[in-house]
Amino acid sequence: MARRTVVTLCAGSSGNHVLAADLGRRPEIELRLVTSDPAAFGPRIECEETLVLSDSIPLLSPTRTRRYAGTLDAVLPWERIDEACEGADIVVLTCPVHCHRELLRRVLPALSRPTIVGSLFAQGGLDWIFRDLCRELDLPVGRHTLFGLKRFPFLCKAHERGRAVRLHGRFPRVVVAFAGREDEARRARARALLGELLRKPVVTLPSFVSCTLGLSNQVLHPALSGALLRGFVPGRDALAEAPRLYGDCPAAGGADMCRLAAEFLELASALEPLVGAPIRRTLGIDPGVRVYMEWRRWIGRHLEGGRRYERLRDGFVAWLLRHNRRLYPARLPTRPDPHGRGLVPDFGSRFWLDDIPHGLCVVYGLGVLMGVPMPRTRALVLEHQAYMGRRYLEEAPADPREPFGPDLDRSGAPQRYGVHDRAGLVGLLRGTAC
Repeated sequence: MARRTVVTLCAGSSGNHVLAADLGRRPEIELRLVTSDPAAFGPRIECEETLVLSDSIPLLSPTRTRRYAGTLDAVLPWERIDEACEGADIVVLTCPVHCHRELLRRVLPALSRPTIVGSLFAQGGLDWIFRDLCRELDLPVGRHTLFGLKRFPFLCKAHERGRAVRLHGRFPRVVVAFAGREDEARRARARALLGELLRKPVVTLPSFVSCTLGLSNQVLHPALSGALLRGFVPGRDALAEAPRLYGDCPAAGGADMCRLAAEFLELASALEPLVGAPIRRTLGIDPGVRVYMEWRRWIGRHLEGGRRYERLRDGFVAWLLRHNRRLYPARLPTRPDPHGRGLVPDFGSRFWLDDIPHGLCVVYGLGVLMGVPMPRTRALVLEHQAYMGRRYLEEAPADPREPFGPDLDRSGAPQRYGVHDRAGLVGLLRGTAC
């Protein structure tokens, strides 16, 4: 009998519910889950998947539904992480971005042999965290093959924890970065395994910083929540219902997305000589984003500044999001108001913890080091940190080159690794320093 591929999933996230249902029905895979709440998980996970005509062009597509279920071979607590990782071919972190450090700190000492390890969403400097922890734990940096996906491959939500998940859509490609200077044979094995597990074409990025500069959640979420909540005062205001994140997208949300995209593009242009790779081409991976970036490159940038053009552009971007069938069900994270007045935004959710301190703060920190002005990025961080009760950035820093506040260490910005100039940034980006 052929040896089964051993896959270890870390965390009880919605994404791991999808992987459990999908991979758990394939006899050639041994599937293990390690979670802080193993009692919540039954051995069988059911998935209800919404299918569109094309994962590349979901706009206005008719849909159909299919149902399937998979079985976990083992569900283990974190106290048994050594057992969960024993003999694993790949260890997959499917968790909030702000949990990467905590989970890798547990996983890395448990890997007894060279292993493929990484995250299905590598925003926020995953490779920096990996190297920093290897040095802290006195582990060899190059022993394992670290991977990170630029875009989380699923749109999903577990509606019955440990039992059932709804999969609203899959992204058409697996876009992945590999850290360090592993030989091509190791990369090829990792690439092939990811393609086999996720059953999508795999595209390799030229640099891990392409994941850090992704035009995905860290652009979408702050732009949309900023527009939907502008003027909201925590403690005073409440919501009658949770707004549809994309379905209620106003033109102001489209405007902030376009401004952030322009700032990210300028930063990528400045970073390319330091990285030595064409990272501008990999900013947008979804078809709609790529079309917008090409439009801006050849035509749109010559029209920017014209109010009529910008109103049309912002309104069109908002219209596209409102009519995306896969994104429409998503709502702004909320919780019951403690005074019984309805709902309030859940500013402690991964929605903000991932995309402000481990999203925009990271990108803004790179902009500061490169001398690239990023006024809209900065404004959205300041706006959201007020909601979150944090000071990642100072509103009026004494030195504009050192704009971070007392909550810097709660972020993933390069400055938290002691990087304060371009020389240090070169080492951070090329993997020679943390």
